[in-house]
Amino acid sequence: GAVIGVALGVALVAGTLLTNQAASEAVERAAQEIMGRAELRVRAFDLPGFTPRTVTLMRRIPGVLAAAAVAERRVPISTAPGPDEIIFDPLLALGVDPQDEFAVRTYDLTAGAILAADHPDEVLFNAAWAGRNGLGVGDELVLTGARKGVPHLRIVGLLGDLGVGALQQGNVLVLNRATLDGAFAVPAPVAYVDLVVSPGRAPDVQAALDREMKEPFIVETVADAERQLSAAQQGFAGIAFLFALVSLAVGSFLVANTLAMTLTERTREIGLLRAAGMTQRQVLDLFLRQGAAVAVIGSAL
Repeated sequence: GAVIGVALGVALVAGTLLTNQAASEAVERAAQEIMGRAELRVRAFDLPGFTPRTVTLMRRIPGVLAAAAVAERRVPISTAPGPDEIIFDPLLALGVDPQDEFAVRTYDLTAGAILAADHPDEVLFNAAWAGRNGLGVGDELVLTGARKGVPHLRIVGLLGDLGVGALQQGNVLVLNRATLDGAFAVPAPVAYVDLVVSPGRAPDVQAALDREMKEPFIVETVADAERQLSAAQQGFAGIAFLFALVSLAVGSFLVANTLAMTLTERTREIGLLRAAGMTQRQVLDLFLRQGAAVAVIGSAL
């Protein structure tokens, strides 16, 4: 029992540390995938988002090599109307300008292709979400509540679980921003603009944003994205490590309890050893070696 307890405790501690390291590396990769080549993300502070004039202003700042504006809106979607129509829970829709978007970041696709600028009906979905709902490349979906005449959306690609595809736990879709704006009476707000800047020019670009922007905004970096993504992971890691330490403490208690029981059972033997000339220190070393052996075997297991 003592050996098993120590083995379980050591295994949980080691497993937790390895899992935390792997999770931290995954968070770092996800943040890099989300930001792509962008060094700065300029996020609108107000819900209405950035105006077209502000987006144009950011593109013209010296040191900005590329800018990708992203609009966000939660949208209800469904399969084609009819007796077998399925209405899905609302998803986070990201409206992008394909040419600008793919100059900033690449997408982790498991199937299909990226959006084409000249095909406004194309859409990307998370592969896991599509699989759970029996959908695949080539299937068509409808934006529920959209204006009359808005074409059905056609799935052209499936996103993996890294980067954009991981947003909202995979409950996300990506489509042409013009399509998203035209589908409803009120255009989707531009929530943020990702900026690719010349090497070493990020401080200059931030200074220009502070000086020229008239709308409230927040500037985020890749490090900020990592912190946001790792917040939930760190909470889970702390709880898991606590449980591992408790298991290790229980294992240590079992070792101590085993030694105490052994000492009680071998009292007569100890008396004979002492009578034969063994010192108190030698008796103590005997039992300490036994405890160490149990701990080593448990750790090895």
